[in-house]
Amino acid sequence: MEQWIADNYEKIKNGEKPNSDSFKFPLVQSEILNKEKRGLYGTLHRADVGNQKVNPDGSLTYELKDKYDFQEWDKNKDDSLFRKIVVELNNNGQKQQEANQIEQYLMSMPINLSKEEIEEIINRRKYKNYK
Repeated sequence: MEQWIADNYEKIKNGEKPNSDSFKFPLVQSEILNKEKRGLYGTLHRADVGNQKVNPDGSLTYELKDKYDFQEWDKNKDDSLFRKIVVELNNNGQKQQEANQIEQYLMSMPINLSKEEIEEIINRRKYKNYK
């Protein structure tokens, strides 16, 4: 999410369309024990962004939307045990979805980040990308 903000804040501020209307919450094996990162990945994974605007005070508001749905993942993409377990869980959800055993719903979250939070994110991303 931070990378999306760093990449698009100025565009939104200038009234331009963002590079993308969605982003993914990544998860790597070394972060599997981090509840927050695992939760974002497992709950949202890929989310859409709408109604983005930079307010007169420099804050950024937008809506984060995610439809509870599954897409089949490639079982052979990675041979790690972690990846196999996650793919199996996801694909099981996808099969249940196709069989109408789970109900899809839309999660929508309004987000408001202050100008100071935006500046921190942009500075952190610039430093991370500079390394």
